[in-house]
Amino acid sequence: MKRSQLHRSSPEKIIAWRRRSKKLVAVPKPNAELDEARQAVMARSGGWCEANTPDCPPYRHVGVHAHHKRLRSQASGHDPALMLYCCAASHAWIHAHPIEAHARGLIIWTGDDNAG
Repeated sequence: MKRSQLHRSSPEKIIAWRRRSKKLVAVPKPNAELDEARQAVMARSGGWCEANTPDCPPYRHVGVHAHHKRLRSQASGHDPALMLYCCAASHAWIHAHPIEAHARGLIIWTGDDNAG
């Protein structure tokens, strides 16, 4: 049996439903703490990509994502010191190459002593 959109999302995380091309799409609640952390990370970087991964262009370029070094799935919180501002290409590279990203300090695993 196919489950409806209502059963897939937890109601406490949803403030509204909007119609999008014949589908109901959940609109998540705004997260003030995350938005504040993103603003702090963007201000620290000046809006530029901080990751410098192999997929980054060889010149200074604009960042668009706030990446959590300690992944959110590991209950990282939104500490700006554990986040970096990166371009879409570097953000994709970080998640596609976690071992190399960890070696570069772009991912911090649970149990690492350099987590602070």
